[in-house]
Amino acid sequence: MLPPDPDKMIVNAARGRGVISRIQFLVLTAARQIWQKLTGTLVKVLPQSVYRFLTSWRWKDPATIITNGQRDTDKQVDIPLPDVFKSPEVIRELLKGSAFLTREDRLASRNNTNQRLVSAFGLDNAFTTNALSHKDEFVTRAKQLLRLDQAKWRAVAGNAEQLVRFGITRQEERAEGVVNLSRLVQTTVLLAVMPILFPENEVAQLTFEADEAAFSAAQAINRIWAASKTCQVAEGELQGLLRELKVLLTSPDGKNPLNWIIPAYETLWRITFRCFIEVHYKNPEQQEHFKEVFRHHVADPMSAEFEDHVNSNCGVSCSNIVNEALRLYPPTKKIYRATPGYPTDSSTYPAADIEALHRDPAIWGADANIFRPTRWASENMMPGEVRRRGIFLPFGMPPSLCPASAVFAPRMIALLVGVLGSVMAQQRGSNWKIVEDGGIFRVGPLRNDRDAYLSLSVERCEKDAFILTA
Repeated sequence: MLPPDPDKMIVNAARGRGVISRIQFLVLTAARQIWQKLTGTLVKVLPQSVYRFLTSWRWKDPATIITNGQRDTDKQVDIPLPDVFKSPEVIRELLKGSAFLTREDRLASRNNTNQRLVSAFGLDNAFTTNALSHKDEFVTRAKQLLRLDQAKWRAVAGNAEQLVRFGITRQEERAEGVVNLSRLVQTTVLLAVMPILFPENEVAQLTFEADEAAFSAAQAINRIWAASKTCQVAEGELQGLLRELKVLLTSPDGKNPLNWIIPAYETLWRITFRCFIEVHYKNPEQQEHFKEVFRHHVADPMSAEFEDHVNSNCGVSCSNIVNEALRLYPPTKKIYRATPGYPTDSSTYPAADIEALHRDPAIWGADANIFRPTRWASENMMPGEVRRRGIFLPFGMPPSLCPASAVFAPRMIALLVGVLGSVMAQQRGSNWKIVEDGGIFRVGPLRNDRDAYLSLSVERCEKDAFILTA
């Protein structure tokens, strides 16, 4: 029998459990990198004929069938099933791209798994391109756009307040006083990020037409995203989405606005929605204390109080609450990588299970499935420490860390959650009862799929068991 493919050996080691398998994974990966470096040196010093002979040798997979002296690639067997890794050690190696030597290979490892988004949304950004220069240019521009000073943060807060007020009024007029919270969050998030992402473009004024276009665009993004996973995007869906966006961006620059909208909207809307539910509905005994923390942040989004202000009654800061929401409901539940030893078929790309990692009782304790922001107050659970240990990765990790991870995303989530709560509390008749709960009161964490709780609705009341109060 022929010896196994060395790339397959790396994969099999990563699949294993325990310390020995992890050591095998690291040793084999390091050996592969040494061989790559060696061949890179050989090409410079050896005659081409000798170099080609040495580097063409490779152990063959015994599953490969040889026919008439030729490798028959159509008769491959032993195709690996998709692997989902939950171990912090293996996840770190997978996301760092330890199996690759160059930045180009590491970028391709990430972006080759996102090619469905190219055909679905027409994306050409840092998440889909394999050109390093284009990726670097996009990330640099993103960091510039998301670096907001105090005046800009206050403008974002003021705009968000107007959007929430308008959204509530619009829905109450259309639905006889009932407000669908999912719709309110989706339209608010989409319209709130557009002036940030397109500062040189004219964004539509608040009108009924703009509100409808924003909700239609949000629904279309959700449909296309879900359909893209099975390559079944309906014909005309993308064109319809772009038409709705033209209503919102009245002076487009000719480029696909989804290059910027998709990363921002997808990062923010579901985590904002779930954080809002946890703060206002799932933890009634802490509700008032949590809301006080968010009020401080909305009043001054750039203030150090985001990290430092700790409510004496509940012992947490705004940062603690947001981190706990990101732990239970990471924006990306699984992160895929195209890795040596796997076929190029996207259905078999290995994945880092971020949601399982964030809910592992061995790491987070017996209450890992419980929303408990106070866990972030302990020294060994400080954000920098858990990121260093590779157990808290809501925005991935270097070299593919989301540019919004450090400041913009956490503060924007807090701002949106705070504005939603404060505006609803300031409305006349500021108590709200749940008309349709969508199942949010079940035991355990909220569902984190995109179609969960879309029916969650509230209406004004005088008094109710489940209410938002000023």
